Amino acid sequence: MREDFRAMRKELREGFKEQGRRMREEIEELRRELGDQEKRWREEREEMKKQKEKVEERLKRLEEKIEERKEEKKEEVRNGREKVKERMKELERRLERKEKEERRRNIVIRGLEVRKRGRREEAEKLLKEIGAKIKAIEVKRIGGDAEKGREMVLIKLENEKQKWEVMEKKKSLRGRKKRIMEDLTWEERRVNWKLQEIARREQREGKGAWIKAGRIG
Repeated sequence: MREDFRAMRKELREGFKEQGRRMREEIEELRRELGDQEKRWREEREEMKKQKEKVEERLKRLEEKIEERKEEKKEEVRNGREKVKERMKELERRLERKEKEERRRNIVIRGLEVRKRGRREEAEKLLKEIGAKIKAIEVKRIGGDAEKGREMVLIKLENEKQKWEVMEKKKSLRGRKKRIMEDLTWEERRVNWKLQEIARREQREGKGAWIKAGRIG
């Protein structure tokens, strides 16, 4: 009986040992699995972090390129505007030179009395009165009050020498309603108005001043 009891106790101890060993093995296996799982999670997190950093870096480079392109576009627009402005200025200068060249031989008579003899005859008569020996190629009305018989007339001469002969001899018209002037461009008239204002101011201050050939004397 006693022997049977000892054998039973031994068998139980052996069973407990085996059960304990199996449990330890299962726990160890579970620990290994948990460790492996945690390792995989860490690796996945690291990989996700790297992927995120790559995406962020690509986005950053893309944003930088977009900003650079914007600046390039702005610069292109600025340069384009400057080029257009410069071309416009050059075109204005060329048109001004062309207009000035076309007007170089012209004179303008303001207040010319046009009667039965006609515009050309009255213009040539006035020029003859001041002693200018010239030949008018073209005579046309450009303004004035035709109803009152006084017109502003443009006269195209043969050459610039004839024009300056007229401008030199027009002094004899002082005190009369008729006036002879150069056929100036808009820019030349604008400069002339400024010069006249300066000359009038200097005259008011008691300084002798006059305008000749676009200059104050």
